[in-house]
Amino acid sequence: MTGASGFVGSHMLGPLSESYEVHCVSRLSEPTNADGVVWHASDLMDPRARSELFENVRPTHLVHLAWVTDHNSYWSSPNNLDWVVTSLMILREFEDRGGQRAVMIGTCAEYDWTQKDPYSESSPTVPRTLYGACKLATGIVGRAFSTERSISLAWARLFYPYGPREHPDRLVPSLVLSALQGETPVPRTPGNVIDLMYVADVASALGQLLTSNVEGVVNICTGRPVPIHVLASVISELAGLSPPDVADVGVGRGEAIVGDPTRLHSEVGYTNGRTLAEGLLASMEWWRENRRIPRREDRDARP
Repeated sequence: MTGASGFVGSHMLGPLSESYEVHCVSRLSEPTNADGVVWHASDLMDPRARSELFENVRPTHLVHLAWVTDHNSYWSSPNNLDWVVTSLMILREFEDRGGQRAVMIGTCAEYDWTQKDPYSESSPTVPRTLYGACKLATGIVGRAFSTERSISLAWARLFYPYGPREHPDRLVPSLVLSALQGETPVPRTPGNVIDLMYVADVASALGQLLTSNVEGVVNICTGRPVPIHVLASVISELAGLSPPDVADVGVGRGEAIVGDPTRLHSEVGYTNGRTLAEGLLASMEWWRENRRIPRREDRDARP
């Protein structure tokens, strides 16, 4: 697994290690073996290091999560171009060493966001960002290569994962942290509608996809539309606050980015996990502990 120390990957390690001998790669740490996971120190962008890694491990399965991760710049970072090349060479090294089954990670940003209906895997792909375009290109070439070389490849398009270990400036954590500090969360784009999926459920869906024989594009989503002003209201309620006063949220005029999970359910066999309230509550508990934020009743009880 690449990107195993990241937001989604870190939630896959435990479940996968129960069924597989899991090998992960990091540029920063020395090779270790803990909790059933073998870590390798290597730079995936270095052709020689990458080749040596695959020669030593010779994996039968591949989960490729690594990509540009800087929250402030990933949409337009030129490093996206480097990851197109690196990702395809990872797939080639995998195939050269006898790899059998791969899951590579795409994004809902590959789709044409002017559409209002839920996005199925056959919906138009007209990415508006460099990030989305590079993911789309990688998926197209990767799937063509896998067909030529008889690798079983699934391209998993993630929608909006949220939960523990997420970057604090992203949508859900930013609203949660405001609420935990006793401030009513006010979203910047309350009229938009998105498809939120708790990160542990995303990890579970990807694990099931890996063990299946489903190939091609698969949406990783719930199919449940969540207006962002409703998201802020649910977070406020869970924190014991009044809902935000949003005068004209513009519902129906903003973007609606919601996936169609039919293929995930009917072919992969995944069933939806946590409700929005359950996932948000788990996220809030994690952030409270991570930031050592006292509960509201404890703050109110202080002299």
